Amino acid sequence: MPPKLLDDIWAFCGPFLKVCDDIEGLLTENRIFKQRNVGIGVVKLADAWGWSFSGVMVRGSGATWDLRKAQPYECYAEMDFDIPVGKNGDCYDRYCVRMEEMRQSVRIMKQCVEKLRSADAQASPRRARASTRRRFRQIRHCSSPPRASGSAADAPSPGSDRSALRR
Repeated sequence: MPPKLLDDIWAFCGPFLKVCDDIEGLLTENRIFKQRNVGIGVVKLADAWGWSFSGVMVRGSGATWDLRKAQPYECYAEMDFDIPVGKNGDCYDRYCVRMEEMRQSVRIMKQCVEKLRSADAQASPRRARASTRRRFRQIRHCSSPPRASGSAADAPSPGSDRSALRR
């Protein structure tokens, strides 16, 4: 791992949260944005489950369900983060859930950087590089051991019934 990578990831977090604040300042209480999103595209929770939706579609409809909490993979069991949930299942709720998911992602990124830094601080320089590479592989989202048959992800698989809905 390049030595400055952790610093770069950390440096990204603050400005990204500022961008989230700016987006929310422009959209969240904007009358026109709300008129075009509140009550539009409503998906009831029972329908979301029935259509095998995942991610923001079920959370926006009221389910407190996240694969990273329900069936933790990689190092998610060690991470502290909240699951944002909507109430009405409309486009506006899904927007609000997505905005909070970005904030929670930054929270997870910061925890990962702290864990990687503490692993480096406890190891000798040579072992630190190996330790950091090993931990980074464990932390990377969607990584699998060689020859693994696969892992769960909170997204539709290509070719599944759910991906056909997007065509």
